[in-house]
Amino acid sequence: MEKTAKKAIGALRMAIRVEQNGYRFYRRAGEETDDPKGKALFNSLADDEEAHESILKTRLEALERDGEWKDVSAEEWPSESPFDEEEPIFPRERVEEGVHDYTTELSALRMAYLIEKNAVAFYTKAARETEDPVGKAMYQDLADWEKGHQRVLEQEYRFLADRFKLDMGFAPF
Repeated sequence: MEKTAKKAIGALRMAIRVEQNGYRFYRRAGEETDDPKGKALFNSLADDEEAHESILKTRLEALERDGEWKDVSAEEWPSESPFDEEEPIFPRERVEEGVHDYTTELSALRMAYLIEKNAVAFYTKAARETEDPVGKAMYQDLADWEKGHQRVLEQEYRFLADRFKLDMGFAPF
């Protein structure tokens, strides 16, 4: 097997592990939160990671079998996120009444944000280093998908973190 194919296979195997780890984390976070929309958020993210893993495994199998990248069909991608980036996940009124009830969610959001940030960096680098246009496009699409996750997670994390700081007297005013 040529050096380029070996490198591509190694990157795909690493990407599969990234998605598997994300899936496990999101399922656990979904189980640990009591907030219904928080549970839905984490479970939706887990479903997306599972779909991404399937995409990657199909590409890996094709590359190992045929030595060529396989296009990703529209049907393979997860459905669009059920979350509107303009609408908060965690209810602002409830959080203001008892932000301390959201310590689990705050920690999970921070970790989830970092998982997505690392995934974006990984897929962006893989897209840049993959010579095959089909492989390059798949990695870029994955990077874009994970950027959407990252935005939602960052928005929710910042809200909860700012609320915690305010309640703890750490606000700058």
